[in-house]
Amino acid sequence: MERIISWLNNQKLYYKMLFIVVGVCVLLLAGFSSALQIVCNVYNELIYEKMAQVSIAYSEQIETQLEKLEMVTLAIIGDDGMQEELVCLRDEELNTLEKRDLLNELVVGFHSHCYGIGQLRKVSVYLPKDNELHSVVGGNMKLSEKEITQLVETAGQKAGGMDIVVQGSEVYLVRRIRERLKLTLTDLGTIIGEVDIRSIMKECSKPYADSETILKASVFVGEDCIYSDGEMLQPMKRDGWKIKQGGFVTQYTSKRGWTYLFYTPCGEIFATIRSAIVTVLFMAGIILLLVLLISRYFIGRTLRQLDELVHRFDSYAKGALPAGEEMLVYKDRQDEIGYLNQKFEQMVYTHKQLEDENYQRMLLHKEAQYKQLQHQIRPHFIFNTLSMISWTAYCNHDIETVTLTKALSELLRGSMATNEEIVTLEREMKLVEHYMYILRTRYLDRVDFKIEIPDNMLDVRIPYMTLQPIIENAVNYGLEEELAVCCIRVSGYIDGDSAVLNVEDNGPGIESDILEQLASGQKQFNGNGVGLLNVQKRIQLAFSEEYGLSFYRVDNRTQVRITIPKERNDSNVQR
Repeated sequence: MERIISWLNNQKLYYKMLFIVVGVCVLLLAGFSSALQIVCNVYNELIYEKMAQVSIAYSEQIETQLEKLEMVTLAIIGDDGMQEELVCLRDEELNTLEKRDLLNELVVGFHSHCYGIGQLRKVSVYLPKDNELHSVVGGNMKLSEKEITQLVETAGQKAGGMDIVVQGSEVYLVRRIRERLKLTLTDLGTIIGEVDIRSIMKECSKPYADSETILKASVFVGEDCIYSDGEMLQPMKRDGWKIKQGGFVTQYTSKRGWTYLFYTPCGEIFATIRSAIVTVLFMAGIILLLVLLISRYFIGRTLRQLDELVHRFDSYAKGALPAGEEMLVYKDRQDEIGYLNQKFEQMVYTHKQLEDENYQRMLLHKEAQYKQLQHQIRPHFIFNTLSMISWTAYCNHDIETVTLTKALSELLRGSMATNEEIVTLEREMKLVEHYMYILRTRYLDRVDFKIEIPDNMLDVRIPYMTLQPIIENAVNYGLEEELAVCCIRVSGYIDGDSAVLNVEDNGPGIESDILEQLASGQKQFNGNGVGLLNVQKRIQLAFSEEYGLSFYRVDNRTQVRITIPKERNDSNVQR
């Protein structure tokens, strides 16, 4: 399984998508075939059920026809006139004329009941006389005396009820006529009728004469077949249905014990269904083939565009930028291909811009390194000169000059340091103190400087030379442009995950959006504006753009707020 998955993973996207489409088509075809087979089976079941219902209705009609015969015989034995005539024939000694009149009346009554009954070919009434049976009504039937005797005995066993008797291929009805006028129930005679089963079957088939349903029937009484249309059907072990030689055979056994078999040729129906199935499957195959061809076309077209994008990646890896006219095609595309190409173009030119900027930084860095090496000797000269001035002042007992020189030396040393990027606030405040000492020496009592930094903030990291440019800017605007004493206060506090430093002065103020104006070029650099913009950029480069400088006017005092993170892990921190 792992080898198959690995093989699939290594195939091209084109083949993977084709595999998916082909798999879906195969599943759809299999599902469609199964559904079609289920529908056909249900359809066949409905056909079989319908044929079974027709067969049962057919057999019930046959039973109804036989019941009509029973009603005819019941009317005969219930006729009072015929009862009296049969009693006279049995009990009285009649001359020939009287006997003939009675027989004529009996025949007229008998025929009045049997008139129009096509289910009977012949009907006779047999009277016992002198231990022999004589037919008094109807013609003689093609039966031997023994057969007639058996039929009469069968009628006697039914105790006045009608019975259907099968002898060979012939069907007879028998019924004993019993005296009911005096309720003696003595035998008066026996009705024997030859049933025309073909006439009955023909009468029952009339409702289906104009329909497309073709029924071939066989009727069995026990093991004897009394009727068959064409080829005789063989009874099944139990009632039901089965398919035989492209047809449908139904078997039903009535309460009378007769077994009816009906054969319906369904070959044409089955052939039509098979033809429809083949046609539907052929059409489904054509549709699936069209789906595969269309899918292959669109998949190939889509993947060609992806291949072109991959080719652009390879070309860009070798240093070639995508041509503008190639990318113009995807400018207004809203699909994934257009989105990928648009983002690729954006990425390429952004990366190219970053490469150019990085190259310029490298050049500037090299140039800065060169200038640093070039100017390394100058700080030594300056510091040696300041040391000599400090020593001379010390020799002349000019302590103030010595202190001022040391403060200037420390300030210059800090400003010239290039390996210190992030320092603690404690170290930054020492540099500020040196700067303020120089200012107090220069301006005497015109400067009032206060530091209110809590001890828990001394370990906060801050970019080196952050406070000095801001204080210098406050001095420029608050001292040189005003005659009053310049009050500068540096304070700080912790605000959640941030440390906040406030530099306040009583100067005339500064615009709150001064940095945006300086950065956009709306305001020209004047005085120490370049220092403020430099501090802002260094803070944001060191931490993030959510930190930096902000300017406020609070109680006629100008406030510069410096926001930096409270904690920062940095190996460049200097104490």
